[in-house]
Amino acid sequence: MPGADAERKLEPVRQSLTGRAGVSLIGERLVVRAMAESGLALRWIIAPLIAELSSAGTLPRLWHL
Repeated sequence: MPGADAERKLEPVRQSLTGRAGVSLIGERLVVRAMAESGLALRWIIAPLIAELSSAGTLPRLWHL
């Protein structure tokens, strides 16, 4: 996620992560790393973040099951 507001979003994202996941700020980019036992478990970790960080406020249509 590029942008000047990435630093402001670092702590909220860090607090919302579950499981084996972490987040870093590299320059103006927010980088999320996550590991999970399956694709679905990984989705449960990152889907809320994508929805929260998306300018639309929802997941992209492709991500809906």
